[in-house]
Amino acid sequence: MEYITDSIEPTTTAGKILCCQCGVLIEPNALNMCNGCMQSQIDITEFIPKQGQLQMCNKCIRYLQPPNTWISAQLESRELLTVCLKRIKGLNKEVRLVDAGFIWTEPHSKRIKVKLTVQKEVAQGAILQQTFIVEFTIFNQICDDCQRVEAKDYWKALVQVRQRTSHKKTFFYLEQLLLKHNAHADASNIKQVHGGLDFYFAEQNSGRKLVDFLTCVVPCRFETSKRLISHDIHSNIYNYKYTTLIEIVPVCKDDIVCLSKKQSKHLGNIGPICICSRVTQNIYLIDPQTLKVEPISSSEFWRSPFSSICDSKHLVEYIVCDVNVLDSTSKPHVYGKESQKHALAEVFVMKSSEIGVIDKQYTTISHLGHILHPGDTVMGFDLQNSNVSDPSLNDFDLDTLPDVILVKKIYADKSLRNRRRQWKLKHLDVEDAASVNSTIERDYNEFLEDLEEDPVLRQNAELINDEERAYVLYMRLFACFTALKQAKDIAHNQSSVQYYQKGAFLWWEKADQLSASLKARYDAKNAVKIEEERKIQAAIDEEASLEKSISPKLLYKYLNELKKNILLIDMRSTTDYDQSHMRTSACIHIPADLMNGKGWTSWGVESALTDQNACTKFKQRASYDYIVLFDDDSYENNLKAGHCLMGLKQAIFSFDRDVKLKHEPLILDGGYEDWMTYYPGENTAPLISRKPFGELRSFEVSYPDDVYVPEEVPADVTTNAQPEAATITSAIVPQIDRTRKPINNQKPESNVIESDELPIQQIEEEQPTPIIPPVIVVKEQPEIPDRSMKPIQPIGPTSSVNQELPNIPIVPDITVHPSSVTAIISNTTNISSEIPKLIDKNVNKNDSNRENIPPTDVSKFPILNRETLPIYRPFNRTVPINNTDEQYKKKFDAVTGRKVIIDVKSNRYITDIPENETNKTPIHITPSVNRDTKPILTQQTRHQIAYDYRAITGDLQVNGRTGLKNLGNSCYMNSIIQSLSFNLKLTNYFLSGDFIKDINTKNKFGSGGLVVKEWFKLIYLLWCQQYSYVAPQPFKYAVGTLQKAYLGTQQQDAHEFLVFLLDALHEDLNQATRPRIEELKSENFKTDRQFAEASKKSFLSHNKSIIIDLFYGLFKSTTICLLCSYNSIRFDAFAMNSVPIPRVRQCSLDDCLDLFREFEYLRGDERYECSNCKRVSEKKRRLDIWELPKIFIVHFKR
Repeated sequence: MEYITDSIEPTTTAGKILCCQCGVLIEPNALNMCNGCMQSQIDITEFIPKQGQLQMCNKCIRYLQPPNTWISAQLESRELLTVCLKRIKGLNKEVRLVDAGFIWTEPHSKRIKVKLTVQKEVAQGAILQQTFIVEFTIFNQICDDCQRVEAKDYWKALVQVRQRTSHKKTFFYLEQLLLKHNAHADASNIKQVHGGLDFYFAEQNSGRKLVDFLTCVVPCRFETSKRLISHDIHSNIYNYKYTTLIEIVPVCKDDIVCLSKKQSKHLGNIGPICICSRVTQNIYLIDPQTLKVEPISSSEFWRSPFSSICDSKHLVEYIVCDVNVLDSTSKPHVYGKESQKHALAEVFVMKSSEIGVIDKQYTTISHLGHILHPGDTVMGFDLQNSNVSDPSLNDFDLDTLPDVILVKKIYADKSLRNRRRQWKLKHLDVEDAASVNSTIERDYNEFLEDLEEDPVLRQNAELINDEERAYVLYMRLFACFTALKQAKDIAHNQSSVQYYQKGAFLWWEKADQLSASLKARYDAKNAVKIEEERKIQAAIDEEASLEKSISPKLLYKYLNELKKNILLIDMRSTTDYDQSHMRTSACIHIPADLMNGKGWTSWGVESALTDQNACTKFKQRASYDYIVLFDDDSYENNLKAGHCLMGLKQAIFSFDRDVKLKHEPLILDGGYEDWMTYYPGENTAPLISRKPFGELRSFEVSYPDDVYVPEEVPADVTTNAQPEAATITSAIVPQIDRTRKPINNQKPESNVIESDELPIQQIEEEQPTPIIPPVIVVKEQPEIPDRSMKPIQPIGPTSSVNQELPNIPIVPDITVHPSSVTAIISNTTNISSEIPKLIDKNVNKNDSNRENIPPTDVSKFPILNRETLPIYRPFNRTVPINNTDEQYKKKFDAVTGRKVIIDVKSNRYITDIPENETNKTPIHITPSVNRDTKPILTQQTRHQIAYDYRAITGDLQVNGRTGLKNLGNSCYMNSIIQSLSFNLKLTNYFLSGDFIKDINTKNKFGSGGLVVKEWFKLIYLLWCQQYSYVAPQPFKYAVGTLQKAYLGTQQQDAHEFLVFLLDALHEDLNQATRPRIEELKSENFKTDRQFAEASKKSFLSHNKSIIIDLFYGLFKSTTICLLCSYNSIRFDAFAMNSVPIPRVRQCSLDDCLDLFREFEYLRGDERYECSNCKRVSEKKRRLDIWELPKIFIVHFKR
C-alpha cells in the first residue's frame, strides 16, 4: 500500500507534523497519518473477494463467462484476464482499477493468481492506492458443444416421430418448422429411420420440450415409457431412459378421405368425400361439391379417426374440356363456413390416357373453378373405377357420389416453374439419411409446389434467398459472353453469339437488380448493427451520467424496461402518502418529520420506522442498484443543506460506514407531482396538483381607452370623455413602460365604479408621493355620448376631484382628430380586442414561453351578473424630452394625471433635469394608435356571448374549469373541443387576439371566418372561469353549415371531426396565395433530404397558418413495383397518424408504430400503372415518419 501525495492538498504549507497514531514525523497530509498507520487503519479492498472460481472445459480449452458464454483463452492471455476481472465483484463500484496482471503458477496447479492495483479516495484530496492478489481455482466443466459430441451415442431421452403414410410431405413440412423455431437445438443426434425420425437427448427435459413443440404445430398424439438402467442402493437414485413415441395423423395435403355418417353429421353435414386442403395445427377438409370447410383438431381426429382412400400416388391425369362456373343461385346452400378462395364449377374432363382411344367424357362438380380453363391439365381420382376398401363408403348411396374428384391443377412446363424459384430450403443434419430416390424427389417437388401455392405453409418454411450466389453466377455468365465476343474465331461462331446475346440483356438486368438488393440488405444490416451499438452505448452513457438526480422518464424506463432493482423512498407527509403513492412493492415511506428535529442517521431511521416491511427493505438498501429519494416537487439543484432529502441522502451514503451502497442515492427531479404528471396510471390513486398558478397568464391587463397627451390641465374640469370610434392621425406611437404600471389592488364592490376613472383616494394610496411637473394640453372635440354605455354611478355621496386634489389641474376637454378610416369594427373584433385586458399585469411581454401558459387566474377575471365591472386603467406613456438626447424622458401617468421625468439609464424618477440639459417638450405631437388593440369588449357583448352559449354560473369546479354540456349527441365534439382547448399554444393564439389579422375571408375553401370566430367565442367562455358549463350550440351550428352531418342528432366519429375542424380552422386562417406549383420528382434530387425540403417548401407555399405550424409533419412514402422492382419515393404532409393495434394482450406505442411501418400490398383494384415499366402491376408500399410535427396526434385504429 502506498500513499499518493500528488493528489493531496496539504493542510499545512510548510514544515512537518507528527502522525496522529504513532507520532512519527511526516509530511503534512489530509489524514495526518503515516503510511504504516494508514495501512493498518484503512483497507480499501475489504469489500473485494480474494478467492474466486473459474469453470474450464478440458475438451476445447474454453472458460465459462456467465451466464452461458464459453470463451477460448490460453493461460496468462488477455482474454483470460478479462474473464477473471469480470468474476471479481466490486472493482468498478467500490474502487478504481489501475493495473492488473498474472502471477506465474504451475500449469498443473489448477490455480490462477491475478495481481491487482486499485485506488480510492478516502478523504478530501487523499487518494489511497493498494495492491493485492486474487486467487482463482479452476474447476472442470464440459461445455454444451462438447457435451453434444460426447453424448452422441449416449442418450437419456429418445423422441420417435412416426406417420403411417407412403410419402414424406408431412416430414418435409415438419423439418421446416423445426429449423425455423430451432426446436432441435438440444438434440445430441438425429437419425432417419423407416417411417420417421428419431431425436436423441442427453436430458429428459430437452426431449419433453420437443414433444410439447410438436403437439403445438402438428396434429398428433404421444405415449411415453421408461426403462430402468441402474440403481444406486446407497443414495437410492434410479437411472432411467425415457422413450416417447409421437404419432402424426395419417392424413396429408391433397389426400381424399371418406367420412362416416356420424362424422359427417358431427361436422355440420359435410359431404362424405372430402379433400384435405391443409395440415397445420388442425386438419382442414373441404367438400368439393359444396365448398364447405371444416377444421378438425387433433383430439377430434383421434376420438373418431379416419384414413385417406387416395393419396398423391393414386391420382390420374385429366384434360379439362369445358368449365362452367356456378353462380349463387345454382350452388347448393351451405350451413357453416364456406371457402372464399375457391369457386364451384361444373367441369367436363377426359383422361389423358384415353384421348384418341375411348374418348369418354366425365362430368363432375369441382372446387377448382377459379383456376381451371379448357385445355388445362388436372390431377384427380377415378372413384367410379377404383377399388376402395373403406367400410365407411358402403354406408352411402354410390349413385350420389361423383365419378371423378379433381384435386389439383398441374402445369405442363414444370422446368420453367422450377427455374423461377429464387429460393431454396434448409435441411436438418440427419444421420443415416436415405439416398435420394425418385419417390423422395417427387414428394419433395410436390412439397415445393405446395409452398408456392399456400402462403401459410410458406410462412412456416425456412427459405434461403441465395442472392449472393445468383449474383456471382450472373456475372460469370456475362464474363463468359464477353470473352466469347472477343474470341479470335468470332466470325465462325456468329450463331452462338446471337443466341447468347438474346439473354445477355436479361442477365445484366437481373445482376443489376441483385446488386441493388444486396447493397440494400447489407446497408440495412449495417444500419441495424450501428443502431444496436448506438443504443448500447447510449444506455451505458445514460447510466454513467446518473450522478445526483434522475428524471421521471428515465426512472420509469429503469423500473419497467430494464428491470433495475431500485428502492424508492417517499418522503412526503403521511397524509399525502396515504392518499396516493407509487404502485410498486419497492416503494417505502419515510416521512420528513420522522426524526422530530433530530439529525438524520441511518440507525435512527431504522429504529424510528414502525412499518416492518419498510424497515426490512431499508436495512437491505445495499442490495439495490439504485436508491431514489423524492418528496412533493423538489429538484436536486434547488435543494439546500438542511432539506430532508439531503439529510437522509448524506446519512445513508456519506456517514454510514457499515452499509456501502452500490450507487449514490438519486433525487427524483420534480418529485411526486412530476411523476404523477408523466405516469398517472402507475400510482394507487390520482392526486390533484397543488402547484401555484401565479406563473400562469391572467386575463386582466388594463389598457387605455384612448391615448392623448395633455398640455394644460385647468383646475375645475373633470375628464369623463371617452371616444370609441375615432383614431389619432399622428404617426408617433407612445412608448409604454409596463414596469411602472401601478398595482391594481382589489377593493370592495361598493368602492368600485364602472367608468375608466378611479377614486382620487385610491390614487393617492397607490402613489403617496406624487410629482407634479408641467403638462401638455390636448383639446377635445365634443361628442354625443351613448346613453346605453353610461356607467353606473356609485351609491352614496361622492367628492369632487377638486376637493380631493385641489393642486392638480384638470383637463377641461379632449380634442379628438377624425380618423381616416371610419369603418365600423365588427362585433367579433370587439370581442377579441377585449382579451388583452384579461392578461395578467405582471406577465413580461418579452417572455418567449408565454404562449405555453394558459390563462387560469380566476380571481382577476371580470365576473358578470354582478354590480361590479372590471377596472381598466390606461398605460403610462413615455415621451422623449428631445430628439438628440435620450437620457431623460418625460412620462405622463394617466392614472394620476401627472407628468414625471425618468432617467432612462437608472430607470428612476427624478425631480428635475440637470442644468446642462434642455427641457424642450414637443408641442402638439399626437401619437397614432392601432384601434385593433383597443379593449372594447362591452358588458352587452359579454352578456350576448354568454346568452348564446347558455352559460350557467354556479360553483366552480377544481381549478376553475368550465365544462361543456352534452347536446344529446355531441360527446364526440366536446372531447375534441376540450383537447384542443388545452393545447396552450393554440389557445393563447386566440385569446391574445393574434388571429384577427390572420383571418382570410376571401378563401374559397374556408367559411369566411365563421368557424374561427365561433371557436374564439367558445374558447373565451371556457377560459374566463366564470361558468360551470356552457352549451356549444352556436359552434355546432357553425360547423354544421359546412358539414350537414354535424347538424343532425346522430353520433359521429371523433377522429373525423378533428380532421374536419383542423382543416376548417386552417382554411379560415390560411395566409398563402396558392401559387401554381410544378410536380416534384425524386429523380431531380440527389438525396432524400433535398427532396423532402423541396416537398415541404412546395406545401408551405400554399398552406400557411398556425394549424400547419403546430400539427403538420412529413411522411415518406416508399412504393416498390413487384414486376420491375422500381422504387418510387414521395413526401406528403400529414396532420395525424392513424396506427393499427397489434392483436396481442398488451402492446406499446412503439409496437403500433412498428406495425404501421410494415409494407402493405396493393392488389386487385388498388393496382395502377408503374411509371417505370408502364404496366398495371401489384406493388408494396410503406410509410415512414420523416419529420414529426410540434404536436403529434396519434389515432389508434380498432
